[in-house]
Amino acid sequence: MKAVALVVSARERGNCYDFAQFMLERLAAAGIKTELINFYDYQITPCQNCHYECVQKFDPKKGINAECPIQDDVRSTWKKIWNAEILVLFVPTYGGLPSASWIAFTQRQQTTVYLIFGLKLVNMQLASPVSNHSHEDS
Repeated sequence: MKAVALVVSARERGNCYDFAQFMLERLAAAGIKTELINFYDYQITPCQNCHYECVQKFDPKKGINAECPIQDDVRSTWKKIWNAEILVLFVPTYGGLPSASWIAFTQRQQTTVYLIFGLKLVNMQLASPVSNHSHEDS
């Protein structure tokens, strides 16, 4: 069994990273293989300047799907996530909204997941710890 922690923070070693390390240490102690994906170390680019290659299959005139023309780490990251049995998300909020990198990453799933895995159902455990902290609370 494998667990992947997805840290979607713009900070290199912030609160989400520390919490992910804590969780993965506990999972590893239980004999589960672990991997931490820290978005700080990856190139995640939002959808932009394309001709919707990713959704051409849904156009009856074209009927094909093509890979996303953006060359970054999104596709390889989705592969790691979908090949794990456990996914633990660490998505910070800034001004009450999820981080921009989370929005960019999830936008790009519209084709990536379909092209990699088709429409098969995935049996995955998902945990998403929620923590809200204000500096005023310190």
